[in-house]
Amino acid sequence: MWVEEVIVDQSWRVPAGGIEHGFDQHPPMGGVAVLGPKPAPSSVHARWFSYRTQTFYDVTVSLPEDLDDKLRKWYRDYPLDDYSHTLIVGFSGKGEALAWWKAFCSTCNYDRSHDFHTPLIENVQADVVEGDPSGYRLQTQELVDEGSMPSPW
Repeated sequence: MWVEEVIVDQSWRVPAGGIEHGFDQHPPMGGVAVLGPKPAPSSVHARWFSYRTQTFYDVTVSLPEDLDDKLRKWYRDYPLDDYSHTLIVGFSGKGEALAWWKAFCSTCNYDRSHDFHTPLIENVQADVVEGDPSGYRLQTQELVDEGSMPSPW
């Protein structure tokens, strides 16, 4: 997939780009953008292209209304002295979107059993939107040639 844009709360843009794997992991992994501390968001908008289906998708998802309350609890239970907190948003090649919250333990000597993660939204279906897939033909062909995906044509 190629994530063309991610905009949080209709006000700040998150760097995006190619994501080849990760949506099936929990929490999802893939491209990472670190933006530093921000207020708890209420919505995320994204537009992306699926190499596999040669389709453009667009979605705006609302995050839970009680996210501020949850964040206060998670920051108390997983303090910043020991944990890095992260909002994770994921997009699939089938037009699905999700969001997770994860607290990574930074003082646990890489023992991931201390990490905390939970879904915020799951299985939101994006809209199929207009777009010209020919702009992604070269990248699609490279993925087919390296055996990362079957030919969509």
